[in-house]
Amino acid sequence: MFIKQALLVLWISASLFTKAQVFDFDANSRTAYNAAIALKLDESSALLTAAEKKNPDNLITVYLQNYIDFLRIYTTDTRAQYDKLKTNKDIRLSQLMAGDPGSPYYLFTQAEVNLQWAALSIKFGEYVNAIFEIRKAYKALEQNQNRFPDFKANKKSLGVLYALLGSVPDKYKWGLNLLGMEGSVQKGIGYLKEVTDYGRSNDFIYQEETITFYVFLLLHLQNDAETAWTVLQQNGFPKKDNLMNVYTCAHIGIYGKHTSAALQLLLNRPTSAAFTAFPFLNYLTGLAKINQLEPDADSYFKQYIAEYKGDNHIKSSYQKIAWG
Repeated sequence: MFIKQALLVLWISASLFTKAQVFDFDANSRTAYNAAIALKLDESSALLTAAEKKNPDNLITVYLQNYIDFLRIYTTDTRAQYDKLKTNKDIRLSQLMAGDPGSPYYLFTQAEVNLQWAALSIKFGEYVNAIFEIRKAYKALEQNQNRFPDFKANKKSLGVLYALLGSVPDKYKWGLNLLGMEGSVQKGIGYLKEVTDYGRSNDFIYQEETITFYVFLLLHLQNDAETAWTVLQQNGFPKKDNLMNVYTCAHIGIYGKHTSAALQLLLNRPTSAAFTAFPFLNYLTGLAKINQLEPDADSYFKQYIAEYKGDNHIKSSYQKIAWG
């Protein structure tokens, strides 16, 4: 009898002091996410710290912390930042795997982490790592799609992956087949369009992110800059106080036929200390200035060289300065 009572007490104690790890994209998490995709990374990080104190069992904060790492590396574009933060990847994945397997965010967040690091692995030449990260993301997203076909966020990431895999040249498709993966540009972009249309009439968390992926794929995989620009205009881009939106519109505008509009967005972009440094925007401004035959284009390339601590576009910048 005593043993049974002791076991009961231990079970009750465990129930009281151990809470399940959950995935709750609550208001605090959403505010932090919106700050991150606007490139207010310090603000987003502070919001996540506060949210974690209020709800330490919510694993969405872990997922969003990885998103911040990804954006810090993407905007600084330096190997040093990549090497500094990449050890966080496995830690975050271990934390996410301790969550509720019955949640649609369980496999989705793990796939997102792998996709984000795959993109960075490719950027910094770690192609073997990228292949295995992509495969893990692919398998997780496909499994999640089968389990939760109405989970819109999954189609956002799966659409990007299908489109990119579908763009692999035919002579390399055997490698994808060997890894158990296949893609389709049409299907992938179709998923993104579907989710984007859905978001117009619903409160879809990933609406802006999905539009961003959608227009980049329209431009770079379908060579359809005009539709990409139209989609941005129809969806009110750039949103107020959002540096990532400015980058998206500027990129699409410069590589399409809207350089003048892109240049005005770049010249009037938000520059407060609330936003993370994004030196590449100076490079884009220089490109737009050259396209417009403006004589001060070289000053923006010089500013890019002065601020940027990596290697990309440096030779190109010096070449364009020489043109002046």
